[in-house]
Amino acid sequence: MTHHAAVIGSPIAHSLSPVLHRAAYQQLGLHDWEYDAIEVTPDTLGEFIASRDNSWAGLSVTAPLKEALIEFGRPDQQSSELQSANTLIFGHPNRLFNTDVTGLRDAMASYDVIMPGTAVIMGAGATARSAISTLVRLGCRVIRVVARDAGRAHASLDRVAALYGTDLQIVDWSGFDALGADSADVLISTAPVQYTPEEAAQLAAVSQVVFDIVYQNYPTNLSRAAIKAGRVSVDGVDLLVHQAIDQVRLMTGEEPLAEPLIEVCRAELAKR
Repeated sequence: MTHHAAVIGSPIAHSLSPVLHRAAYQQLGLHDWEYDAIEVTPDTLGEFIASRDNSWAGLSVTAPLKEALIEFGRPDQQSSELQSANTLIFGHPNRLFNTDVTGLRDAMASYDVIMPGTAVIMGAGATARSAISTLVRLGCRVIRVVARDAGRAHASLDRVAALYGTDLQIVDWSGFDALGADSADVLISTAPVQYTPEEAAQLAAVSQVVFDIVYQNYPTNLSRAAIKAGRVSVDGVDLLVHQAIDQVRLMTGEEPLAEPLIEVCRAELAKR
């Protein structure tokens, strides 16, 4: 029997996940596995999940479905705490996981970033919640969040911050240029934006470690600015691969090596 898996979200055409997961299957010798990208919106999510047959092993889930997914399976502790999941494993019941947390952790660890004491997070959505969980677990004591809407930021993040026993400082987006040079151990941008070169340079000055989770327009202006400034640059490909390793393991029971997958993804982006 052919085993099926896919990444779902909207928009989804840009996703690197098919290239990544197919490369993982090839690396592991899983020739009876297929992986696709499928456009699914929050309105069609339930119908899509219910229509899969028993050849389906699992789903990778991206924006804007991570929060809605919680209603369609049994979340593990991490997903329940964050009210956000990015992985569904089909079963009775379906099981839900959040591999963004381990992906963020392992991506930073691959650059020897293991104990950041202070952090700045750009953005306040589901991935920002995952970043807070990751940072607190690594011992981070001070987290500043830069957000366009303070009210929405508090609504999204306060419950998670309280759960993990940390206080957040919310900074208005219009004032991020006042964050200060070398004022944090790590800066993580979770916002799906392309910074101007000037904004990117300002942000690259904030920390010795700059982590831009976005991989569209790769390398991003923020990644370019970080490299130019001599900072450690962790990027969206690093996160994509490390979170996907857990997804492949959950779906197939096998665990691929990270470095060959990173090379495949960077090569694919160079062609786009």
